Amino acid sequence: MNRNSRRKARSLDLGVGFDDNDFKLHRSWHSRLSSFKYLPTNRYSITYATIGFLIFALSLTKFLMWYLNPDKNPLPWRTYCQDTLSFPHELADSLAPVTILVGVMSIDRSAERRNVIRQTYARKASPRDGTHVQVIFFIARSRPSLRHAIHLEQETFGDLVVLDMKENMNSGKTFEFFNWASKHAWIPDPATLPSHLISYPSAYNHQDTNAYERIIQQPNEDGFDVKLDNLRKEYQRGYQRDHHDINNDDPSQHISNYVPGTGVKYKRPDFVVKADDDSFIILGELERHLRILPKKLVYWGYLIKNRFMGGQAYALSFDLVEWIASNNFTRGHQIGAEDNLTARWMKHHPKANEINWVSERCWIYNHPRTHTVYSHGFLFPSEVTRVKEEAIPGSVSIDEQIRRGQGNRNHSEAYSTVFKWGKEYEEPRKHLSVVDRVAALVEGADESLNSEEKKHGVVGLPRQSLSERYEGRPWGGTIIVHFIKRHEWFYETALAFLTDWSLIPHSKPIASKNYWTKTNALHNKDDDFDRQRGYRLIDITDGADVYRFRTSLEPFPTN
Repeated sequence: MNRNSRRKARSLDLGVGFDDNDFKLHRSWHSRLSSFKYLPTNRYSITYATIGFLIFALSLTKFLMWYLNPDKNPLPWRTYCQDTLSFPHELADSLAPVTILVGVMSIDRSAERRNVIRQTYARKASPRDGTHVQVIFFIARSRPSLRHAIHLEQETFGDLVVLDMKENMNSGKTFEFFNWASKHAWIPDPATLPSHLISYPSAYNHQDTNAYERIIQQPNEDGFDVKLDNLRKEYQRGYQRDHHDINNDDPSQHISNYVPGTGVKYKRPDFVVKADDDSFIILGELERHLRILPKKLVYWGYLIKNRFMGGQAYALSFDLVEWIASNNFTRGHQIGAEDNLTARWMKHHPKANEINWVSERCWIYNHPRTHTVYSHGFLFPSEVTRVKEEAIPGSVSIDEQIRRGQGNRNHSEAYSTVFKWGKEYEEPRKHLSVVDRVAALVEGADESLNSEEKKHGVVGLPRQSLSERYEGRPWGGTIIVHFIKRHEWFYETALAFLTDWSLIPHSKPIASKNYWTKTNALHNKDDDFDRQRGYRLIDITDGADVYRFRTSLEPFPTN
């Protein structure tokens, strides 16, 4: 083989060129790639190859998203509620209220969301209100363009804390929140507060006479074991300890007359709650559920995969918060999904085996419009009672179970009257009023049933008052509604849980001539007269016409 043949062979084998003296020649990456045998070289083959590669990449991405998605199947929320014991109202009534700090994680540009929260579930729970359950917003250092607005918001509401750190979600913000709470959190002692400050937004309040026992679970390597004997003993010890602690608190936990002239004493919070700003928290329910727990070594929330409490909202007793803030392990492990990280911290606690992991799976869920595995309709005790009755064998036929599971009987325990699994939420009927739209989001309500459900004989609950929905008790229902991504969903949730619907009349559809009149609304001479009579006016425009819907607490005249 002569020199030229050897040079050509080496060039083909190594993908490089040689000059006449067998020195290597520099070749561009493009020319090197084009020398490969199976690489497309003309524009048509390059186009087809690019399209094929994009299709492969998209298919691989979709497959990995499906394979790694832990939420492929709906969760059996009906089973969760059937397994949940009734709330121990008598025990809660016998105990004094606990002090709670709710820290809502926010960012500098979310001022509108913070205002929505202030207007809804936190409207009586700011530090300036002086209640024993307080809601405070936490953000990191704000950008320069929003700094003045943040300072104004702090001065106006007094419920916004700026942490000295860069904004992040899973890189230390939760630790800094607990660190702040361990040093600066002081809540008014309920024993020194007037009775009107020991209350929460609610449209209904009544004494109750129901009691039961609560399940507390502890994690181990194999999952969660329910140790009933130990739980009863722990509950009895916790009950006695609560009474002792409430009546004989450590004086070091108080600042006597912290507010001069009021006589109100301040103490460390019994529990610290980390919450997201897309969670709606019924503070009264939260306080009563935490009130019946021991005040030490408690980790409360929605248990996910027997591993950690969901990050939408979880509570820690104050002793755990102090340990997190002072421990070297937690300080050195701040990077990662914050809810997973908190559970990891708990497992490194020196008394990890004694920590009470308390899960609430029935009364914590996602907003029904979000169509996630954690979503279903708004839950009230009256509907949960019906769900528990279905746990009796034979109460639901096999055909009905298959229908509920959309062809899969195993999914029947995830059945919801509000939305169908895997589909976006659709209103059951058209032309619903505002109140009826909210009523259609209530699990088991007659307004939530579409024509297909009624065709199969499904019977919904008629419009109920708040007393009927809560079965004659002031509390005992939903604690947290999560994944509320729109402001109007916040108002829907507030209307569902903080309003007595018995005071709101049923609305009529558009076709009802007794309720709907076509008029020039802007020049209607009867406007002032209608307002004086107490009518609520709602305008719906349709092109050049304006339809005016009139309702009142009294039946609208039919003549």
